[in-house]
Amino acid sequence: MIERLVAPENDFQPVRTRERAGNLTVGVAIPTFNQGVLLDRTLASMVSQTRSPDHIVVADDGSTEDIAAIVNRYAGSLPISYVRQEFEGRGAGPARNLAASLCDTDVYLFCDSDCAADPEFVEAHMFWHERASNLVVAGSRLHVDSTDITPEQITAGNPLSQLTHTPVDDGAETEDWRRWVGRRAKNFTIGDTAYRATLSSNLSVGAGPFDEVGGFLDIYTEWGGEDTELGWRLWNSGCFIVPDQRAIVYHQIQDDPPYDATRQASRNRTRALMADRIPHRFYRVRPTPVATVPKLSWIIPVASPDSLTMAFERVATDAFADAELVLVGPEAAVDAGKSLDKHSRRVKVVVGSSTSAVAEAITRSDGEFVALRDPRITVNPRLVTKAVQILDDDPRIAAVRVAYRVANGPTFRTTHDLDTVDGAAGWEGLPLLAVVRKREIMKDRRSLDSTSPLWPNLFDRINVRFLINDHAELPSSLNIDLKSRYPRLGDVAKAGPREVVRAVTRSVGKIRKQGSSAPAVGRTRSNDNVVGIDYIGYTGAGNLGDEAMLVAVRQLLPWADVQRDHPNPAVIMVGGGTLINGKGYYLTRVLRRDSPRLEKVVFGTGVRSPGYWGSTEDVTAWAQFFDAALYTGVRGPLSQAHLADFGYNAPVDVLGDPALSLPRPDVARVPGRVVVCPVWTSGNLHGGDDNVVFDGLAGTIRRLRAAGHEVVMMSAFNQDDRYIIDLMRRANAADMPYVPAHLEVSDALDLIASADLVIAERLHAGILAAAMGTPFIPIEYRPKTRDFAQSVGVEDLIVRTDDFGALDERVDAVLNAPGIWTSTVATAVEAFRIHQASVASRLHIQLSNPDPQPWLEDRA
Repeated sequence: MIERLVAPENDFQPVRTRERAGNLTVGVAIPTFNQGVLLDRTLASMVSQTRSPDHIVVADDGSTEDIAAIVNRYAGSLPISYVRQEFEGRGAGPARNLAASLCDTDVYLFCDSDCAADPEFVEAHMFWHERASNLVVAGSRLHVDSTDITPEQITAGNPLSQLTHTPVDDGAETEDWRRWVGRRAKNFTIGDTAYRATLSSNLSVGAGPFDEVGGFLDIYTEWGGEDTELGWRLWNSGCFIVPDQRAIVYHQIQDDPPYDATRQASRNRTRALMADRIPHRFYRVRPTPVATVPKLSWIIPVASPDSLTMAFERVATDAFADAELVLVGPEAAVDAGKSLDKHSRRVKVVVGSSTSAVAEAITRSDGEFVALRDPRITVNPRLVTKAVQILDDDPRIAAVRVAYRVANGPTFRTTHDLDTVDGAAGWEGLPLLAVVRKREIMKDRRSLDSTSPLWPNLFDRINVRFLINDHAELPSSLNIDLKSRYPRLGDVAKAGPREVVRAVTRSVGKIRKQGSSAPAVGRTRSNDNVVGIDYIGYTGAGNLGDEAMLVAVRQLLPWADVQRDHPNPAVIMVGGGTLINGKGYYLTRVLRRDSPRLEKVVFGTGVRSPGYWGSTEDVTAWAQFFDAALYTGVRGPLSQAHLADFGYNAPVDVLGDPALSLPRPDVARVPGRVVVCPVWTSGNLHGGDDNVVFDGLAGTIRRLRAAGHEVVMMSAFNQDDRYIIDLMRRANAADMPYVPAHLEVSDALDLIASADLVIAERLHAGILAAAMGTPFIPIEYRPKTRDFAQSVGVEDLIVRTDDFGALDERVDAVLNAPGIWTSTVATAVEAFRIHQASVASRLHIQLSNPDPQPWLEDRA
């Protein structure tokens, strides 16, 4: 028995490492209407498969050509059958169903008659099906002109792969679409768009799931749509969509009709039909009560005729109208509604009081979302509308739950308490109220048959948004024997920062207007077409470097609204700072904020050295983010090399630190001024002893002051003050000027621009010095300093903290001949500034397009 895959979102990757669990049979279903010459090549391609199909069925949809004669020529080399149905204008869907019904195999593999298959076509599809039973595999399609290729040549080898692949403008969502949307969705492993990748010209599905959802519909009589709609039903039934670039077909385009106004009009009519049958917001932009397939399915258990009446009243007063009602209960309770099951399009009735009845009710529901509701509770009529909006806005959230409040009693705001109340008072363990993506329930069929343990396990497995400030009111008659408790940390994490802020402000009497609990994500714009960018970095913590990088990014991208935790972003940007291999802190933030509807950009980020820090987090997750990114640029050459050390070998640009783009303020040099910017690491540095560094700095400060230099202490972090005071005491210079530059980036720029030299232990003291054209000594306390110093050509000036005796020699060398070093740095900085401006301009162009494409510009 091949097990089902149960995993978050559309993450099919775990299947890759599963052992092959069965030897399934596969049938290739090929519909055709005329096109005999193209079909001949397609059948020839089946002869040379590395894994032979167990059956091939050609379904002739009433051709005027002699298709049977072509099929019969392959009877000796292929297990092939021919079947004909008279042409009735019902489209290709019924022909595919007919072919599949005659395959009599475990897996149906659909291929169009004008699509010749790569030799590994069958093998690539079956790799997946023999490891999980609920997969739909969508292969790749390349467009070629096969006019000069004969069937005999195809049988003997694979000449089609040598042909030039020709882009085709057919108005459809072809693999070009799949490339850029799939990139943002990490090869379709996250989010809710993968169902749109199903193309019937190269698609495989288990016979069980295909038959369960009813196969292709016969309502799509015009061009296209039937494969996407089938993909939706399979997706909603708990299947995973697997895009496999190895499963290739070569679409023979030479006989394709032109894509003209008539075909576009046909497609528009099909699009309206798809919106009627696919409630996902890509097709149905706004909910509507007149669509055939509802957006939401109410699942309401009823125990008596009175609760049946109550169920109808609850639904009738709710504000969300694009819904169906599925009633489940014993015959005596649902008898009055049974006639509606036969005659009402949006009411279903399931008779029974066991877990299997609940499972049947959920399985029979058609909505994208399932609203589980006990008729005894009351809720705000707009609460479910709010929940649907949250799920629509963020495809990575799979369920919405609310607090429970007992009339004249306690309020329950922890997930543990909600699960306890559901188990005690819910009908067969059903949640009293929850809105869930149906497909998440349908993935785990084994648990679905034992309802009570399903729900806590489900809510632990999926991403849940917990609205701790909204509640469902329970009747006091339920006698819930629990005390009200404040939310725990886990509940706060599920609620999100806005819900927590609302909870806190409400608790002190400052009730604010209720808003969305989650940021709306997507390719949205604020005023004046400004692009919203959600910036990931160590901002808001009093760190000069991180604030300077954010200022620089905002200046480089004046067309964008760049902010941390942006409420309505179109882009998620991993900004400057040494964020990668950072013990999971930034990676967790990225994964929490990421969405397949967001473009992704890596802009000058540093990578922690694996040689110094070890491997501190799952770099595989970063690699998936880089692969999905529109642009990936790191701070320096060592960051680029570290990614290769981690096994990431895709192209990565060296963008330089964003702060290098900051302009020099109009301030005069102060002759003889030296700025010192130290850092205390509590022993976490080369050599392991901060005292050695501070004693060395103190000696240099004394020597410089004795020589007539003005030495100014500068802090770059809000916790550096006390260590700077200690350094001043060690230098016997308590009267030294001190600038808390972490408070204002402009103060740091003014000070550094005025100096003759910066002794920079803090990384960004050196980076800002380079940007200001001020000579500097980079003190390498950790490898990130060398990453930057290499990028601007001053590696020879580095003083390591475990070899600190070289500091005075470096200081004298720079003060005596500053032009040598400033010239080298200025050349590198100017090159980075030009490159950063170019990347920023390219980002603007790409993000202004509906079909952005990743790129990489190599730098010499």
